[in-house]
Amino acid sequence: MKIIFAVLLTFGAFSLFACGRNNVGFSGDHSVMPEQKIENFTITEMRGGKVIIVIESEGAVINDTSTKAFVRHPRVRFFQDGVYTSTLVGEKAILNLENYNLRGVGKAVMNTVDGERLESYNLFYNAQTQKVSSEYFVRLTRENETVTGVGFDADTALENVNIRSPKIILENVSR
Repeated sequence: MKIIFAVLLTFGAFSLFACGRNNVGFSGDHSVMPEQKIENFTITEMRGGKVIIVIESEGAVINDTSTKAFVRHPRVRFFQDGVYTSTLVGEKAILNLENYNLRGVGKAVMNTVDGERLESYNLFYNAQTQKVSSEYFVRLTRENETVTGVGFDADTALENVNIRSPKIILENVSR
């Protein structure tokens, strides 16, 4: 009876410890103890009176000591000279609150106003250069072609895209 009670007491103490910790963060990251939780937010960055980027999310956890926000389901709208160019939607992201660099975690899809679509994983947005990049598989779909590769960098309008190890698939080509 004493052995069963000791096991239950140990298990109960472990359960309380495990439930008491509110660890959040993404796999591969160190555990983050949330200092602030926010739901349904929008962040707009402007330069010279023109919108550069709008970040929306259904929720995030902010760690003040590292100035990072761990964002769920981010939706990022990009602008050039105040004109909307594209939208990036991802599974998760880590947003640096000091410089607005954004590191995606998981699958991301970017659609432009011109109907182009870019799909990749673990995208990185550099707010200083206003470029997106990834070292993972990428698929860029345009009107009559699809280009795949491993790794890319591009501007946010997908006008200048550099795909490494490209493979091009032409569609609707008459012979």
